[in-house]
Amino acid sequence: MPEEHRSTYMARCGALTDYLEGKSLAAIREAYNIDSSALYKFLDACLKPAPAGGIRGFSAVIPYARTSGYVRKTDVNPDQLAAGRGTAGLFTALLADHKPLAAYVEERAKKYATAAWEKRRLPIRAEHDAFCTRAAEFLKNDQYPFTLRSRAREGFRTALHEAIAKHRGAQAAHLEPSMWLRFRGEHPAYYRRIQIDAHQLDGFISARVEGKKGRFRTKRLRPWLIAAVEVESTNLVGWHLSIDDEPSAEDVLCCLYDMMRNDDGHRVVDMPEFSLEDGKGLPSLVVDGCASRYPDVVELDNALAHHAHIVREAITTKLFASIQHGCSHEPRRRVQIEQSFNTLTHRNIQHSLMGIRPDATDRERAIAEENAGGMTVEAMEAYLRMVLGRHNDAPTDAHYGKVRLQCLREEPTYELRRADTSVRASWRSLVEREIVTPIRASDGHPPHVNLLNATYSNDLLRAAYDLVGRDVIVVVNLNQPRIARAYIKGGLSFGVLTVLGPWRDFEHDYRLRRFLSRAKGDGRFHWVPGKSPEECVNDFLKRVGGERASQKRRAGGNSKLQSARADQAQGGVSKARPETKLVSKLAEVQTLDIASILGRKLEG
Repeated sequence: MPEEHRSTYMARCGALTDYLEGKSLAAIREAYNIDSSALYKFLDACLKPAPAGGIRGFSAVIPYARTSGYVRKTDVNPDQLAAGRGTAGLFTALLADHKPLAAYVEERAKKYATAAWEKRRLPIRAEHDAFCTRAAEFLKNDQYPFTLRSRAREGFRTALHEAIAKHRGAQAAHLEPSMWLRFRGEHPAYYRRIQIDAHQLDGFISARVEGKKGRFRTKRLRPWLIAAVEVESTNLVGWHLSIDDEPSAEDVLCCLYDMMRNDDGHRVVDMPEFSLEDGKGLPSLVVDGCASRYPDVVELDNALAHHAHIVREAITTKLFASIQHGCSHEPRRRVQIEQSFNTLTHRNIQHSLMGIRPDATDRERAIAEENAGGMTVEAMEAYLRMVLGRHNDAPTDAHYGKVRLQCLREEPTYELRRADTSVRASWRSLVEREIVTPIRASDGHPPHVNLLNATYSNDLLRAAYDLVGRDVIVVVNLNQPRIARAYIKGGLSFGVLTVLGPWRDFEHDYRLRRFLSRAKGDGRFHWVPGKSPEECVNDFLKRVGGERASQKRRAGGNSKLQSARADQAQGGVSKARPETKLVSKLAEVQTLDIASILGRKLEG
């Protein structure tokens, strides 16, 4: 290779190698001055099938190396053609203009692409004579290739060998492209862009909780659905349900973790009506090669939770991806996630479960809030698991009627996949939080740390009386908060801390602990002496579910809902709304220049 091209070639190879090792696109651009568009162009060139089988590899990024066939762009010069010159690209143009001749060459290539002719010499002369006989049916004697003395035998030889190499490479790779891939002019590239957004479901679910003196009260919630969509295949790759007033940064991390995990971590409730068929679900669970697969770019909404420091750090350092934040009030910038939410919420979740139409009136919403069933959070997750799994298995017009999951199943075996299924993979620490808290101690209580509404300690920390009051860094997994790792920055490591009290006796996550802590603070939940903590929690969750009939009776005391029910029975309107003040009426009492305010909107 010439010396002036060697540095460019090494930079391209280094950028591709760093990409394979999981480095971010920003780091690659800073190190090699190669942006994402150029990097993807080099990847596509390297992954193209080679004429002799396999892929082109690094040979495709050699500067000025030809990766595609020659296409003639100039007209034919009769004088040069008579002298036997100026024939470059004419045979390819001949096959492009006459499809039966191209089909004939492909047919003969299939015969000679078999293993029986792999080491035998091809009868080029006889095949060329048969080709000229077929070409005489479409061409005259004064047209190419009959104007040449050789009748373009070399062009026929090159085209036949290229077709044979293509068929042999396809047979070696076992490629069966679907109809969708045939219609698309370019090869699809999956997991390069992931879009994440959160939508509040326009409906209500009820949680029946126990109050003081054994009385029950109903709490109506509008849950948030955080979802991640793969842009190219429009598959929903991860989701998380939040019952807080606003989604938090932990909810976003749980959605990202759900996208990477290879086991179904959602709590499945034994409800036959919410069962999910085999082969349906998230791509990481039902499609080979999608588990633990790293994306390249994560596109986030402009919500406050998406701008959190822990979210940005987790995406860049644990997923090795770049971040793109959306603009405010510009949902069209994220078309795939908005269309997916429109399909999920308006056609599936709200209409079938919540009973609310997208254009429902206030009275209909009040009635729907009253009739909100006693569905627990676990049952809601089971329902979402069924709906979202069937969403990926439904055909879509964007892929010519093909199922979304089938697009990923038909991905070529040689396609690049950045994945890490090992136990120490970086994505497994997505739901880990680093919290700085001081070491505390009091009369009768040895040194400990307070974290996530619980107390943590171990033998080493109990003996560290000289470190009381000093800050310690605690790393805790939100899905498994019973243990945590603690250390002092640049100093001593305390090893693994264990949660104290009843929390260590049953399996739970941070969301369940927060829910029980709030219920305990309100006096609705307490630990029963002599009873196992797991039984206490299970009994409380059963009481939360409750009976729907009791909920409706207790919700009947709402005066607003009663008036809405009465209006529905009488067919009337409960209360007339105040008259809307028009701009023209305001102009009668105020000095307003309507023409300057509205401008061209007044024309016509």
